[in-house]
Amino acid sequence: MLAYKLLISDVDGTLVDGKQKIPLVNKEAIKRLKEKGFYFSLATGRMFSSAHSFIKELEIDFPVILYNGAQIVESRTGKVIYEKKVDMDTVQKALSLYREFSLEALVYDKGDIYVEEINETIEEYMKKDQVQVHPVGDLSRFIDGEVTKLLLIGSEKKFRAFRARLEKILGRKVNLVQSEETYLEILPVGVSKGEALEVLATEYGLKLQEIVAIGDNQNDLEMVKRAGLGAIPRNAHPQLISAADYVTRKSNSEGAVAELIYEYFI
Repeated sequence: MLAYKLLISDVDGTLVDGKQKIPLVNKEAIKRLKEKGFYFSLATGRMFSSAHSFIKELEIDFPVILYNGAQIVESRTGKVIYEKKVDMDTVQKALSLYREFSLEALVYDKGDIYVEEINETIEEYMKKDQVQVHPVGDLSRFIDGEVTKLLLIGSEKKFRAFRARLEKILGRKVNLVQSEETYLEILPVGVSKGEALEVLATEYGLKLQEIVAIGDNQNDLEMVKRAGLGAIPRNAHPQLISAADYVTRKSNSEGAVAELIYEYFI
C-alpha cells in the first residue's frame, strides 16, 4: 500500500467550526503533520480572498483548490495555475431566470463578486465568507461573458424547480452542485473538486492513492470518491456516507480533521 503524502480538506463544515474558526486541535495537528514532512492543502468553494485568512493561519505552501474545482492557485500569491469558466449561454439563461424563483444571485469573476443589490441575505453572506461585493443593478445586462461561477442562495425546493427550468431551456444538463443547505452553485461543465484533485495530483507528481481528502457536503462527493482515502466528518451530508472510507467520530467543531491526521498520518 502506498504511503499517504497529502491531506486536502474542505473548509466550511469540515475544517472550521460554526463560527468560521479553525479549532485549536486542528491547528496543532496540521502543524505536526507538516513538521513530519506531509503536505496539507484546501479544496473549497470559496474564492482566494475568502480562503486567504485560513491559508495564512495554517501557513499552507501547497496549491489550493478554489471555486469547488474551477480554479487551482498558488497558495501564497493567488496566481492561477488552472481555471475553467461557465459558458456565456448558461450564465445568461441562469441570470434571466433566478428572480422567478425568489433566489439571490452572486456572480464570481476575476476575483470579484457582483450582485444586483446588497440586501440582508447578501450581507449575511459577506459576513460569513469575509468578502466584499459590487452591486451593479441588472446582472444580466452587466455580465457579458464567461464567469468563474454563479452562486444562488435559497431553499432546496426552489433549487429543484430552478434546475428543472434551466435545463429545459438549455436543452442539456448543467453542472449544479449544492455546497451548503442554502447554496446552489453553477460551475463550468466537467468541474468538481474531484476533477481538480486529479489535475493537482498530475501537476505535482502525486498518485491519487497517496492523497487523503475530507469534506462534508455534496460538493465534496467527487473528491471523497477519487482520493486514496476519502473521509467525512460526523456531521457530513448523508449522501456522502456510502462513498466514504472513514467517518470521523468527531464533528467539524470538535476537530474532525485532527482526528483524521492522528489516525492516518502521525
